[in-house]
Amino acid sequence: MYGKVTRYFHDRGFGFIRGEDSNTYFIHHSKVNGEYIDAGYYVFSMS
Repeated sequence: MYGKVTRYFHDRGFGFIRGEDSNTYFIHHSKVNGEYIDAGYYVFSMS
């Protein structure tokens, strides 16, 4: 999946990604593998 981070709450450890299919997905800090992530970033996931 490829998408753009629309909102990310660092203090809460989660956020939302708008996928290329236009659906919104939840992302939890435990799935970021220690990388920095913020609103506006583009992300890619193989799972």
